[in-house]
Amino acid sequence: MKQILTGVLLVTGFLCAFGQVKTGKSIFYKTDAYTLTNRQKKQLDTYLDSALKTDTGIHKIIIYGYTDSSAGKEYNIALSIRRAENVEKYLLEKYKRVIKADVRGEGEEHPIYPYNNENAMAMNRRVDIIIDKHREKPAPSIPIGRATTIVDLYKLLDKPADTFWVDNNKDTVLKATNGTVVVLPAHCFCDETGRRIKVAVKEVLKKSDMISQNTSTGAGLDYLVTDGMVQLTAWDMRGNELKQCKKDNLSIMIPTENPDKDMQLFYASRDEDYALDWKNKPENKMRIIEGRTFRKILMPYERRGFGKGMQCHLFFCKIRRFFRELFEKPLVINNEQVFMNKQDAKIYQGYQTIRDNRNIVLSEIASSYRTADRKSMEDVTLDDGYYYIFNSPGLGWSNCDRYAFNAANMSNVKTPVKYDKTTDLKLVMMDDKVVIPSHLCNDSFCFANVPVKKKAKLIGLKYENGTPYFAMQEITTGDTFNADLKFEKHSLEEIKQIISSIR
Repeated sequence: MKQILTGVLLVTGFLCAFGQVKTGKSIFYKTDAYTLTNRQKKQLDTYLDSALKTDTGIHKIIIYGYTDSSAGKEYNIALSIRRAENVEKYLLEKYKRVIKADVRGEGEEHPIYPYNNENAMAMNRRVDIIIDKHREKPAPSIPIGRATTIVDLYKLLDKPADTFWVDNNKDTVLKATNGTVVVLPAHCFCDETGRRIKVAVKEVLKKSDMISQNTSTGAGLDYLVTDGMVQLTAWDMRGNELKQCKKDNLSIMIPTENPDKDMQLFYASRDEDYALDWKNKPENKMRIIEGRTFRKILMPYERRGFGKGMQCHLFFCKIRRFFRELFEKPLVINNEQVFMNKQDAKIYQGYQTIRDNRNIVLSEIASSYRTADRKSMEDVTLDDGYYYIFNSPGLGWSNCDRYAFNAANMSNVKTPVKYDKTTDLKLVMMDDKVVIPSHLCNDSFCFANVPVKKKAKLIGLKYENGTPYFAMQEITTGDTFNADLKFEKHSLEEIKQIISSIR
């Protein structure tokens, strides 16, 4: 019994780390049970009410489901998922202001006690709820003996992705915060542990996002004008990263206000310096569509309540019908005769043409890009927006781009800023959605193939011994930069605010 109490204290105790405090609570179950009893709900209420009143900023809630080892492995995984999902459902219904929880089914893995006796097995039938809190503006932790690099700063500036839990056995449509739509067909991911999949969608639609997330528009020594980037990642319930089962079997729609017919699909993955180098994927066709294409068009009689065919056989009804046919045009709609005057009939036929054309377009899109049913797309698309739609070449980074500059009037530029691993420079063009990455030449930062006489902002980031610095200067590009970047010390939050204001 003493050992069991010790286990409970380990699960429900406090875990401290740099900048974070983790607290936990365990809920225990009878054999095969997974629904929450009233007593268990009261235990959760007591724990969470206290945690939410005293929190200094909840980072995330993680819910782990476990079982004992009395059944088969697959059954235990499914049971542990049901236990965790029921707790998640209760928390979301009761505490809607808490950020989304991560749910993980561990089955019989990680038992508190490996012993095969009644008391030990009872302790292993549980759900652990872990709350990860931030302390007040924690300073970044730096491992002793390791010098910080600019990559460390970029990882701190990186914005979290939108995360979703999806059923891998069903077609699913996801909509991210800024409007990106991802259509996942059933069995999209190769997963052997269960059907529940965690999918992360990261949008990079603005120049400020490109700066903070180190996603410049470089393609070798060429540069691209982007109209939106997105990263897709997927994991199983145990946190193992997944892959697509079939190539190009999911589609992505990136929103745009000013669609450009010259946009092409590019893809990339992070290199050892945490940067992206885009490569063209010309075999993956990209198309521009209107969001309203997915919307149902209401015909005039649906919107204005036109009368349907008259079925009565009374004398006065027949007389009325006779005179109506003299002045109004009857149309057969849904196997019924509807009377309309000539103007309304013309409007109706115009709407019918639009509806027929949209149905043709929808069929083409569904065939080429594997979009889901129309109702699902109506729920996520915008009436007045446009989208680039394409089939994803694989999980990772995808980008809507076109080549940025004509080869004429280009120059290679060396800056006066000395190269070191704690610093990075980027050139942000003011007239286009272009962020040019720097590279090492001799002992300085350089930019290759820069268009001359263009307005730009030279951005500098530095991270020395855990302290971030920022510099920015407006320039006109040419053969040389008369740059005098002055790096100033800022807090991490201040740098995020400065970058977010860059247009």
